[in-house]
Amino acid sequence: MHKPLALALLLILPAGARPLKPAPAVVKTLSSRYKLPTPVSGNYASSGARDLADYVTMQQRFFPGAVVTAGFYDWRTTSRYRGHAGLHLGYDVAMPYGCPFSAGWSGTVTAIVVWSGEEHGITVQHPDGSSVTYGHVSPKCVVGQHVQAGEPIGTIAYNHVDVKMRDANGNYVDFGGNGRVLPAPQWAVEQPVVSREMLMANWLLAQNTLEMAEEDYRNEKLEGEKRRILLDGLRQKVPALKESQKMMAEYVEQGLVSRVTSEENHEELENAQKELARMEKARTSSPGRVKQLQKGLEAAQNRVKEARKLASARGITWKQVEAFVQATVASDKTLTRSVQAYKKNALTKNSAKLSSLEQELSKATNTLKTYEELFEMGGISRNELEDARQKQKILQAQVRAFKSSSSGQPGAD
Repeated sequence: MHKPLALALLLILPAGARPLKPAPAVVKTLSSRYKLPTPVSGNYASSGARDLADYVTMQQRFFPGAVVTAGFYDWRTTSRYRGHAGLHLGYDVAMPYGCPFSAGWSGTVTAIVVWSGEEHGITVQHPDGSSVTYGHVSPKCVVGQHVQAGEPIGTIAYNHVDVKMRDANGNYVDFGGNGRVLPAPQWAVEQPVVSREMLMANWLLAQNTLEMAEEDYRNEKLEGEKRRILLDGLRQKVPALKESQKMMAEYVEQGLVSRVTSEENHEELENAQKELARMEKARTSSPGRVKQLQKGLEAAQNRVKEARKLASARGITWKQVEAFVQATVASDKTLTRSVQAYKKNALTKNSAKLSSLEQELSKATNTLKTYEELFEMGGISRNELEDARQKQKILQAQVRAFKSSSSGQPGAD
């Protein structure tokens, strides 16, 4: 398991501390230098690629040298793939044999057809009725499967993926936009000529993408735990308030409580019921969000595996990637200062955040102990006691999650 590259490349961290993610300046510098897409959190599931250039950017996350080598209006003669000559009506994105590629838009796989040998065509239909066929590929999906934009759906079976789009009426669509058609690179017809430096930068950026996906997933799981605790509390609170409200009318008549107290109890019940309904509704969407982030995490893990595979084929190890980035940072004084400042700020923020959470937890624990004693003496209501318990549970979950994310060693496997 490879440790994160982190900023320990320049400065030694305190014992037991987890290395930080690469500084944004390092990622930005290497992305610009080797023309790699900067890794971003999340995925394209909400909208899909805007145009051809955006689709190529998606594929560059699997192979940094991916480029468009054939255009929509290119003329093609007859071949084993087509019965008559005519326009291409699609775009070829050159990528090496065996490299993963992704869907550009979310939809449902409606057909997988053999083209020649292990080369297939995969058709994905989108909600608006349009569809895209990805050709010269080996499928890693099945008919009927729903796929997200940016999700790997197969591997390259020749030396490119042919992307053809049709509208809801079956007409071919030129989605080229600002995408450019370039001459086929040397590696697409012979041996790869991608530099070792580019492969090392690609591995680093893939690892960075994975770390961000892991962080998004951890945060959503923590939010889910908080929602569960709050929901459990409301499910107990609402029935108790309803029971209390039934007795309020009688207590008001007997002069045991004021009318104002009864109205306050009724208002508290209404608010609790509204919050319970809201959270029950939100609970139904939470699993979908977790599933989406899980898919993003799996895609990021696959990117790391592919980046490592491409680098390993050239004899590159993770230690060499670390040394490469260390040399990159050390040779640039501005970048060195940026990395040092980032590390210092991140460590300070993490320390302050943990200290604040632990102080809040200590205070909540003491408050809960006091409330338990007061409840035994009849000094507070059960609702107040349950609210205190709920707050302590949430803070305990936050502290556990923060310590776990600070002490873990996520790998590149």
